[in-house]
Amino acid sequence: MQPANVVVLLLIASVPCQGDELPTCHPQDFHYEFTECDDLGGRWRVSVPRPKACVGGAPNPPQRVNDCTTSCGAGMYLDRTRLQCVTCPRGKYSL
Repeated sequence: MQPANVVVLLLIASVPCQGDELPTCHPQDFHYEFTECDDLGGRWRVSVPRPKACVGGAPNPPQRVNDCTTSCGAGMYLDRTRLQCVTCPRGKYSL
């Protein structure tokens, strides 16, 4: 093997993977998102880790929501954690 090849190989081998530097995800590192509505008129609420904050961990299992038309009244929004309509914080609004 040529000396230049050895140097390149050593440089590549010494570059750490980004995932190796991130801590393991904990429950507070996840937020919820909804999938698109499916042919049965429902969707799934899934746990998604914060980008570039952590890796692995055990997210909550997906939860089926059998209604794609959930709507909250004026001054309220759908809390994705509790899957309930809650009052908007003062100075905030929901569309």
